[in-house]
Amino acid sequence: MAFRQDEDEALQKKFRTEPELCKKKPHMFSDHAHELITKNDKICVPKDLQKKCAEWHHLTLMHRGEKRLELTTAQRCTWIGLSAACISACKRCANCAVCKKRDKKCGLLPPKPTPEIIPWRTLCTDLVGSCKFGNKKQPETHIKFHCMTMIDPATGFFNTVDIGQMSADVTANWLEIQWLS
Repeated sequence: MAFRQDEDEALQKKFRTEPELCKKKPHMFSDHAHELITKNDKICVPKDLQKKCAEWHHLTLMHRGEKRLELTTAQRCTWIGLSAACISACKRCANCAVCKKRDKKCGLLPPKPTPEIIPWRTLCTDLVGSCKFGNKKQPETHIKFHCMTMIDPATGFFNTVDIGQMSADVTANWLEIQWLS
């Protein structure tokens, strides 16, 4: 920073013409102290480092947005066009563009409370059968059954039961025994 400040002619001219505002102050970096040009106790950033300074603050603040970036950068550094550089750093950031909040208020209504989204309000049943398993030549391994499945669509809870035969009275009894009791 000190080397770049020495090379920036506009900054050096301002330092010479406005001695009451621009002063050199020592700043520690690693184990060395460097004399940097400051204005109101804020580091004057040379022209060629302004973009990099705004981007560095943007990354260290973890993509907090234009206003916070400007406030935080302005606490430590100063240059003409600081707010434009902060806005530019946020606009060019791919992470900020993807994560930006989109508060679109029109056309987004909450879903109506239909019976399908209210828990334990709707029951869906299905009958499966007759299913046959095993070998027909060996009766002890041959299985034939009818099955009923009951599902609550809001919670996803389900139950399956072997009902023996498919008739309205048997199905109603198994529904009452397995689901409603």
